[in-house]
Amino acid sequence: LFLGDGMGLPTISAGRFFAGDRATGKPVKYSFEDWDFNTVARTYDLETMVTDSASSATAYLTGTKTRTGMLGVTGAIKVKQCVAYTDAEKTISIVKAAAKAGKATGILSTARITHASPGGAFGHSAFRDWESDKDIKKDCNGENCTCVDLAQQLALDNMDVNVILGGGQSKFYPNTKELPINPSMKGEREDGKDLPRMWLKAQLDKGRKAAYASTIKEFNEINPKQIDYFMGLLAPSHLPYVLDRTPGEPSLPDLTVKAIQILQKNPNGFFLFVEGGRIDHGHHDNTAKHALTELVEMEKAINVAVSMVDTRETLIIVTADHSHSFELVGQPSRFESLLLWDKGYGPKTTDNKSMLPLIYMNGPGAKINETRRNVSEISK
Repeated sequence: LFLGDGMGLPTISAGRFFAGDRATGKPVKYSFEDWDFNTVARTYDLETMVTDSASSATAYLTGTKTRTGMLGVTGAIKVKQCVAYTDAEKTISIVKAAAKAGKATGILSTARITHASPGGAFGHSAFRDWESDKDIKKDCNGENCTCVDLAQQLALDNMDVNVILGGGQSKFYPNTKELPINPSMKGEREDGKDLPRMWLKAQLDKGRKAAYASTIKEFNEINPKQIDYFMGLLAPSHLPYVLDRTPGEPSLPDLTVKAIQILQKNPNGFFLFVEGGRIDHGHHDNTAKHALTELVEMEKAINVAVSMVDTRETLIIVTADHSHSFELVGQPSRFESLLLWDKGYGPKTTDNKSMLPLIYMNGPGAKINETRRNVSEISK
């Protein structure tokens, strides 16, 4: 299951021309658009017309609608209700169901691995931001706060997940310990727990072939043939945007290849969740170039996965969890970059300030009583 976070139809529409051939004006067609089956999904939860990534993850990974901001628990729980959830209040994710059926399982994200979308694959939390014990204390601090943070749930309560790859290293280390991925930073846990060490020890105690990668070098040195359980936490927080990545840092296709190489050894098959999480972050930051570049990278990961499996017996789904207030508008030229100003409608603006083809807006006029920025000087 490939999840493009925030990858609504406007993102795909803009992405076709963003990655297209400007010499001919021909847009690309993403490979997954040309598959035999295509449909659309309705995204709403128990409270809101537009889901956040947490309630949507609970829906598509567990088949249960819940409240906005909650993961892996039913609507019987209230938001930020920090209690020990009963089995009746917990939902069952496809990851746990697949593991119970004897399949290998993996969770992979370019965001923090405890973030909302991957969190839906393993976690039970009345608030998506409770990624560490420190996070819980911001909302609940006392004897009645008996819920467990998402990092601890993943490391200690989900031992049968074979592959865990993503960012968020700071959520797993105590605030007294330097982060291996960046020694200038320390962890944020206040309970003193070194969760990766505890995870690895527990796996080895079970007699399993397991490994943990705390740095890029360690990740690159991992031999998938020699291990069956693998955790890699490859950034203090989210993995860097594609455009900000330094040489040697693994791409989403790299992560996908490593995960499949480990998982496909299971003769009973596997389930893998792959999130292109930074598409969403690019939109939240109102930087379309980041969002669309992340989309291009996710398609590469999808193509790699298709090449590694037998599609006659492997179902691959590509979807999004919600869209954004992002649009491709006006009459931009097919022969120029979408990142430049619109030369179709642009010269017709009444204030002579031109316009952009990619916009982020909410409501009539988007901004009230503010002077519109002049974008005419963007490279012509």
